[in-house]
Amino acid sequence: DYGAYKFDRKTEQFTFYQNSSNNPNSIQTGKITTIYRDSDDKIWFGSNKDVVSYFDELTGNFVHFRENKNSANSLSSNNIISISEDKYGNYWFGSANNGLTKFDFANKTFKNYTINDGLPNNVIYGIQEDDNECLWLSTNNGLSKFDLKLEEFTNYSIDDGLTNMEFN
Repeated sequence: DYGAYKFDRKTEQFTFYQNSSNNPNSIQTGKITTIYRDSDDKIWFGSNKDVVSYFDELTGNFVHFRENKNSANSLSSNNIISISEDKYGNYWFGSANNGLTKFDFANKTFKNYTINDGLPNNVIYGIQEDDNECLWLSTNNGLSKFDLKLEEFTNYSIDDGLTNMEFN
């Protein structure tokens, strides 16, 4: 709830990153719900309050992205519980309440997907890319496969042989 620690293996020392109301580039916290290291070694943080961020080691700053309810081109939710990166360099954020968000880092654009687009549920616990350009999503209502090229969901339930519907 108060920040994050980084452990330096060489020095065996911890560095604590905490929120500072005087510094908008400090870590923004609620409860950190997920941490993800991307292919460029950026460390991403999802939280249950206000923001998804990554740590820029060159500047020592946190870079933040927030939901803007007045813009379709923003993060879908401020309650991010899963983060992944596809082979094209897009980031995927799974929320606890508002589906899946694709983030094109190069263009700083967002695209959101919800049950209205074919998701079985708007809670996305986990995101994993397979070798066939599909994302597999664990939800509160079964598993979902998202075809990256076609942008289509295929959903799986107990009727398909799953033993449970919630994958948390």
